Amino acid sequence: MNLRKNHLLPMVKANGYGTARSGRRKRTYDRPRTAYQRIVNLEAMDPEHAEALAGIHRDLNPAAITRRINAIQNQLINRAKMRAQSGDAVFGEQIS
Repeated sequence: MNLRKNHLLPMVKANGYGTARSGRRKRTYDRPRTAYQRIVNLEAMDPEHAEALAGIHRDLNPAAITRRINAIQNQLINRAKMRAQSGDAVFGEQIS
């Protein structure tokens, strides 16, 4: 989940406030970028860490990550349905 969020999902960050034509204050935002893009553009890392992070980014498979998240969500939904039907509450099980 964190790899998907940090490397694949662009987000906007608030820059500050501006004033609209009507005189109301309005938030201003930068362009959407992923957390990975922001840190690479910052150039605050030493080269070995930057290369390690670039390797992780290169090896990511967005489709596989999404399929895995969907499978886990389906498992959770099915378990919730089974618990609701049986009235049995089993806690502490590991989701595989």
